[in-house]
Formats: sequence, structure tokens, C-alpha cells
Amino acid sequence: MTEQSVVDLSAVRLELNSIADADERMQATLRASDELCRVDADAARVFLQELCEAAESHGAHSFLSRALARLANICRQAGDLDEADGLAGRAVEAARLSGERRWEAAALHVAGLVHHDRGEYVRANECYEHCLEASLESGYVEGELAALNQRAILLGLQGRPAQALACYERCLAVDIERGSRDGEVVSRVNVGWMLEQFGRWEEATEQFYRAIAICEQEGFEDWRMLASCNLGELFIKRRRLEQAVALFASIVEAESSCVPKRTMLGIALTHLGQAMAARGDTAAAMASYERAIDVLGALGDKQELVRVLWLRAELSLETGQLEKAEEYLGRAAETAARSGLSRELAETIRVRGRLFVETGDQEAARDCFERALGEFAETPESYEAARVCLQFGRFLVACGEPVRARALLRQAVGTFRRLSVVEESEEANRQLLLLEGPEQGAGAVLAGIQGLERVKPEPAAFVKEALRLLHTGLGCVGAVLLCDGKMLVSASDGRTESGEDAEDCPHHDLAIACDGGERIVLRLSGLTREAVAAYSVVLNAVARLLAVPVGRLVDARSTSRERPDLEGLVYTGVVGRNEAMLKNLEIVAKVADAGVPVLVQGESGTGKELVARALHESSKRRTKPFCAINCAAVPEGLLEAEFFGVARGAATGVAARKGKFELASGGTVFLDEIGDMSPGLQAKLLRVLQENEFEPVGGNRTVKADVRVVAATNQDVGRLIRDGGFRADLYYRLNVVEIVLPPLRERREDLVELVRHFVRASSREFGRRVVDVSEETLAALMVHDWPGNIRELQHVIERAVILCRESALSVEELPVGIRPRSLERASGGSPVRQARQEARQRAESEVEKAMLLDCLEQCGWNVKSAAERAGFSRAQFYRLLRRHDISRPR
Repeated sequence: MTEQSVVDLSAVRLELNSIADADERMQATLRASDELCRVDADAARVFLQELCEAAESHGAHSFLSRALARLANICRQAGDLDEADGLAGRAVEAARLSGERRWEAAALHVAGLVHHDRGEYVRANECYEHCLEASLESGYVEGELAALNQRAILLGLQGRPAQALACYERCLAVDIERGSRDGEVVSRVNVGWMLEQFGRWEEATEQFYRAIAICEQEGFEDWRMLASCNLGELFIKRRRLEQAVALFASIVEAESSCVPKRTMLGIALTHLGQAMAARGDTAAAMASYERAIDVLGALGDKQELVRVLWLRAELSLETGQLEKAEEYLGRAAETAARSGLSRELAETIRVRGRLFVETGDQEAARDCFERALGEFAETPESYEAARVCLQFGRFLVACGEPVRARALLRQAVGTFRRLSVVEESEEANRQLLLLEGPEQGAGAVLAGIQGLERVKPEPAAFVKEALRLLHTGLGCVGAVLLCDGKMLVSASDGRTESGEDAEDCPHHDLAIACDGGERIVLRLSGLTREAVAAYSVVLNAVARLLAVPVGRLVDARSTSRERPDLEGLVYTGVVGRNEAMLKNLEIVAKVADAGVPVLVQGESGTGKELVARALHESSKRRTKPFCAINCAAVPEGLLEAEFFGVARGAATGVAARKGKFELASGGTVFLDEIGDMSPGLQAKLLRVLQENEFEPVGGNRTVKADVRVVAATNQDVGRLIRDGGFRADLYYRLNVVEIVLPPLRERREDLVELVRHFVRASSREFGRRVVDVSEETLAALMVHDWPGNIRELQHVIERAVILCRESALSVEELPVGIRPRSLERASGGSPVRQARQEARQRAESEVEKAMLLDCLEQCGWNVKSAAERAGFSRAQFYRLLRRHDISRPR
């Protein structure tokens, strides 16, 4: 407890003791404990315990019930479920003695939460039903809403999404009717979450954006963070990983400055780790998980802590760190068991099953999967149950037990498709294909692609997964999509050259009818004439299913028809009319096949990775891997292993693991934020560029590196060199070709085209009929500075399209900070609220700047040390310095 909080508590106690009337003093103590609970739960607990003693001595059952219910909730949030259970029971008993149904409802709600956390869903549901009954009898609207919300959660967990959604929608209607803006936010987040579980992702996204819009308008910053976290989770499931990473990174940056630290920081760090792991940034994901473990451990949030521990263990498994996985699983299991967190314990058991698979202990693995499946018996149609079915089914396929494996995998496919979860759905489908013969395999391929159409992933993901299914299910050597003879997407098992070089192998060409003038062909290599004849009905159906996503993919990648000088360029961004951008793309088209290193410079969000991918996709290396590493997101100690891999036995319990330079052999390595590399790693990267070889960490085996290196930074490399933070010789090696991307504020002539492009894309993705943008909206977009550049614009337009009810975007759909001032005054709440928000923002900015200067001065203006002292990464610290225009005094 800080000195400041001691002073505050003393003042609170003096004020309470000055109240003569006992009832008034107890009422004031309740109010004080509610306020204290937000910043100091331990202090609130002391006041509530004193209130319980006073209430018992006065026979004030009403006050006793309320105090006990609050104490129970504090214990529940701290993970002390046994103590919480006892306190909640006493609270219900005291409320019944008081005869006040309202407080009985409040106590029953807390009792239900405790049973819920322990996985005792039947008892929890009984508490919520009694809470709802007492709330309706006493006219206690908050109790009614709380009971409906919790019943909805239980119904969702039990695989009854329609009933759960009905409960949440009833809550939303009540909140809108009574004009409760904060209640409406919570209900919209809950409705969105349930729609997400239902697989209705577009509607879920709309609910989250509407909640965020209300929060911006009303100044509900905490709720905005919650809604943003839910939106980010949805981005991860939809494999929109760049958006997810950017969103969670912004939440982490905002929450990191909060004092004291809050659970939201730990939750955001956990989700950031998930997004990074999903896009292959394993080292960055590990670092994010480690921070989350520290934050959640310090805050005492047991439930979220167990979750991040088993996620960290799962990532250790995937990187061959078996002893680390065992260590994290041990912590997770102990914490979950001690706190009565049955659902989290089930997840821990599932991951332990995967660990036993890796160590070869089949009986132990089988036992773990059986136990995990049993724990989810009450919720058989949940995502978590489907994940156990997938992993257990995959294990049984390997063990040669096809009958049960098939049943489990079919259950997993059904759930994942209902929830529109693409990757897991098709992984389960691929496992099923391994069990089927050729005849059944063709039908399963068609069913799999039809399932993809229902899920509606991004065109590139749709086509890639469809080709994988064809390759696996039909047993062909390769499946390649060609556009005018050039490869767009491929799936191959490596037995023959892929793409255009597959001519040596017998193949069958299947025409795909698209609206454009291109000749689109699906080439299936290694199929006999008899197989083609047998599969003809299925193949024709596949061609029809692929027509729309392939057409969208070709549209996104085609630029040469409009710009003959960019012949051969494959670029998924908007070309536009900006001279600097056009010159950059001309450079990309010219040097794509040269193989020389390229340095891309530009602010965050300007499209540096788009350019790197264009260099790769436009070159002869396009059939090989493209591996990206964000150097700023990976701790210094892990970055070398991420680059060069780890040798077997480099440390106890560490298996061999390839790094990105080996995984990308023949392809491209994209190094983002190179200014954050340590001097030692810079020297090793220089060696790779000079000699095309490296050694894995802890090994002495030299590995040849056949990769093209594209590097990027948003920092002033010249200043870094002058300050001694970057090697000049490495800079010259990387900067063989330099591309400097202009910020969006310098591409005003392209803004209208970019806006219309994102409107079309978002309307198509979310099933909207937005076809135009009002002049007032365009004017507001034109004057905005766009500090987040194209990434920010894309997010703003997507949100506006989702919120739009008409055929044209209006300024009402724009975020508060981009709307014209006149509209903010008309719809943004009272002038008092606006003034309060502006004053708070100025005060926060001044405090932040003072903190930065203080850290710099204490560390002798050493940025790395100052960043560590402040608890930021160097990249975050540099962004804050630029925001506050702080530079070292001369």
C-alpha cells in the first residue's frame, strides 16, 4: 500500500467515524468500500469486515448481507473460492432474515458466480434462477440483468447458443429502454460475444464496434478496452492477425501507463501473445506471455493466470521445449486445482496430453485426453470441447484406431464449422481425409470446400486451404492455381517441382470461370486419367465453388492491367497516383528478381510489409516461404534463436528448432524494426549477408543461407548510427536498394481512392450495401493527420461500414476524434463531459511527458535503460518520445 493510499484511508476512516447515526455510518462504509475496491481490494476488505461486525452487533441483517456479498466477490476475484462460497452463503441467509428480496437477489448473484467459477454449473444456474425471481419481485433491474447475463453465459457453455443469445438480447433491450449507456455497452459486448460463439461473426463485429462508439462518446475508457479486447479476439479467429496484433499492442501500450497495473493489461498481453503465435512470431509470443504471467501473478487473477500458463506451455511444446512445457503446466495445474477452476484445469490436462504424445507415453496421453473430454461433457458443442476432439482424434489416427478417431473428428468439424473457425475446422477435415479411401476422399474434399464457403475466410486463405484439401484428399502430387500461366497459390508434397515447373509430371488443368479477362487454371499434378474421370463431378463442383474467391484474389493482386510500367508486380495494396509511391513500386518491379537486400523505411502503418511481400510475390522466390520477424517485439535474448534456430542440447530439455533463416530457405526473410537489434546480433546478421551462412544457437554446425533479406524500420537510421545504436557497415549491406514509403498525410491525392477501396472491401466482407461516401465524410477524412497511416484508415472505414445503416457513409459513423467539431458538440454528450475529457487528456499527457523526462535524466539519456526503467520496449519508448517531441538537450 502506498503512502498516498494510507493518507486517503486515514481520511476515509475519520470521515466515517464522524457520522453519529449507525445506519448512516454503515451506508457510508458501503459506499467507501465500493470506491476503494476499484483501487485497493485489501483495504476494502478491512472496511467490509468491520462493517460486518457492526451490522451483526446492531442486528442489521440488510447491511450484513450487502457487506458479506461484497466480501465474497473480493475473495472470488482473488481466487479464494472456498472462502467466497462460505461468505456468499452467509450473505443469502442474512438477506432472507432481513426480508428484503433485493439484497437476497444480490447475494444469490454472487453465490452463483462462485459456483460458476468452480464449474458447478447446475448449482450456479439454480442461484441465477432464484436471483432472477427475487429481482423481478422487488423491481431490482440491475439484479434482473445480472441474472440474465450469467444464465446466458451458462447456456452458451452448455452449447445452447440460441437461448443464451435470447437472454443477452433481452438485457440489451432493457438497457436501451432505460437509457443506461454503460449497461448498453456491456450488453452489446455480451451479445457480440454470443454471436461470435454462434459463428455470426459479421453481426458480432458490429456489436463490438457499436459498444466502442458509445464508449468514445461517453468517455467509458475501461469499457472501451474491454470491447476492443473482444474485437481483437474475433480478429484472431478470423485470421486477421495484423489487425489483431496492432489492436492488442495499442491496448497494451495504453494500459502499461496505468498506475496501478490492471487485469486488462494481463488479458491484452495474453491475446497479443496468441495473435503473434498464430502468425508465427513464436519468440515475440513467448515474451508477451511472460509479461502477462508477471502482471496477472502480481494482481492475483488466478483464472487468467492459469489460462496464460497453459498457453505458454502449449507454445513451449510447439518449439520443442518439453521441460519448459512441463514447468508451466505444473504451475497451471496447481493454481487451477487450488482455486477450484475446473474449466481451466481441463485445458491444462488437454495440453499435458499433447506433452505425453511428444514424449511417447501413449497411455498417459490417452488418459489425459479422456479426462479433458469428460470435463467438457456438460458443454459438448463448445469450442474447447471441439479442440479436445480434434487433438484426441489426431492422436487416435496415429495409433491406428480409425473408428473412434472418425467420430471425434466429425464432432470437431461440425462444431468448428458452426463457429466459423477456419483453421481448426480444416485441420480436422484433413485428418478425416487421411482415414478415407479415394472414393470417400473426393466427397470429403467437396464437403470441406463447401464448409469453407460457409465460413467465408479471406480469399487468399480460402484458396490456399482449398488447394490443401485437394492435395490431401485426392492424393495428387501438387495443386497449383495459375493466372495467365503464372502461379498464384500452390500446395505440394515436394515430390516434384511446384508451380510452372510441374510440367514433367502428368497433370490435369481445370478452368476456373472468373469475371476478368485472365485465364485461370487449377492444375492438379499426378492424377491419372482414370482418377480425373472418376472425380469429374466433384472437380466441376469445386471449380464453381472457387470462382468467386479466386476472382477476388486475382482482383486484389492485379496491377499490371492498369499500369503497364509495373508489369510483373504482384501488389495487394492500392497503387494510387502519388508520385513517390509509384516510383517505389517501379523499383519493386525492377529489383524483384535481383535478390539483393532491400531496406524499406517509413512510419508505422505505411505498408512496409506489403512492399516486402510484393518483392517476394513478384520474384522467382514466390514458391518458397516468406518469413517475417518483428525485431522490436522479441526480447534480445530470444531474437538470435528466432533468426538462426537452436541446436539440440543447447540447454537442458531443449529440442532442436529451425530459425527463420533456415525455414525460409530459397525464399525471403522480412526483418521489421531492425533498429531494435542488439550490436551482437547485428554483427551476426552482417555475417549472413556477407558469407550466406550461420550457426544455430548452441551449435557448431554451419548452415548455408539461401534467402533474400528485406529489412524495415520506422526509425531514423542515420541518427541511430550517429548515436552508436546501429552498425554503419550493416546499414550499407542492407541498403543496397532503399525504398522510403510516404506517410498517408503526404498521399492526400490517393486518400479518396483508398477510402473507396476499403469501403468496397468492407461492404463485401460484412454483407453491407454501402456504395458511397458523403462529401462531408470525405472532407473530415481529408483533414485528419492519420498518425496510424493506412492501417488506421482501413480500421476507421471498416468500422464505419459496419455501423452504417444507409447506402453512403456519413460523419456519424466516424470515430469521435475524426468527426468535425460541430458534430462532436451536437452528439458527443454534454459540454461539461467534453471539457472534463479534454482536461483529463491534457493532464495525462503532462504526467506522461514528465515521467519520460525523469526516466531519461535518471539514466543519463540512455534510451534503452530509460525504456526498461519505465517498463516499455524501446520501440514504444521511441514512439512516446516522438509524440511528446522530446529530444536530448544539446
